[in-house]
Amino acid sequence: FTNWLYTNILPYEDVFKQVIQMRRVVISIFGALFLITMLISLWMAGNLTKPMQKLITQMKLVESGEFEETMAQSLELERGDEIGTLQRKFLKMVKRIKNLIQENYTKQLLVKEAQLRALQAQINPHFLYNALESINWRAKINQQTEISQMIESLGNLLRNAMSDQQHLVTVKEELKLIQDYIHIQKVRFVSRLDFKIELDRRWEQLLIPKLILQPLVENAINHGLEQMIEPCTIRITATESGAFLFLKVEDNGPGIPPDLLRKLQMQETKPDNLGIGLKNIDERLKLVYGKEYGLTLTSQVGAGTRVMVKIPKEKVENV
Repeated sequence: FTNWLYTNILPYEDVFKQVIQMRRVVISIFGALFLITMLISLWMAGNLTKPMQKLITQMKLVESGEFEETMAQSLELERGDEIGTLQRKFLKMVKRIKNLIQENYTKQLLVKEAQLRALQAQINPHFLYNALESINWRAKINQQTEISQMIESLGNLLRNAMSDQQHLVTVKEELKLIQDYIHIQKVRFVSRLDFKIELDRRWEQLLIPKLILQPLVENAINHGLEQMIEPCTIRITATESGAFLFLKVEDNGPGIPPDLLRKLQMQETKPDNLGIGLKNIDERLKLVYGKEYGLTLTSQVGAGTRVMVKIPKEKVENV
């Protein structure tokens, strides 16, 4: 050996050329992946936050009371995820709130209308009773018995109608009120009105809500007798079945047409005296006794009408 040292000098780039190229490729790939990841993240974030922002906008509209604009704007109800479920539930809630507000507004209008009518019809009862009593005594002095009896019956009717202290009366008291009413109507219709009470006396002390039967008799006269030329018979009867008592008001009038009868039974009629009267009585009965009680209306054209009141045979307490 000669102890020579052999030295080969090469450029750094030539030695690490492939490594540098590989590093650049790796950095480029990682950079591209990072950029793609960021773009995907931004897209996903926008896809999640956009419907939420839209929902927040809808909530602000509802908060300001702009229900119509809220309903007009389209929500992405086609989404099948949790956000779509949230949107659908919110829209359903908005519709329900809108309907409740409309119902409440309508009820307030009806209350205001009733209050206005009450104010318009407000009369001092004492003045009215005193006036009727004066007329009654004048009729007695002049020996006008029929007029005197009519005034006494009218006074009894008004006294019962205006008194709001007694919500329950006995069947006997309700029938007495009906007899006062019939007494006045017989002066008008004379022999055309035939009224009968066929009721077992053991039911006379049963407590019932006041003015349950009298409006039914009044309906029979207004919608039955007044449309007839021949005499009209109105009967009040009672039958029992188990724990129930059925008070019936029947007439042999012209009956109710099928279409109107169906609407009355379904309580679909427009507000009129007949529809309101039956609905009011039915609601009062259900309020006092429960949902299984109330009115049943049956009728046949040319064969008369029957209204049946279903109540329990036991006395009602604490009403």
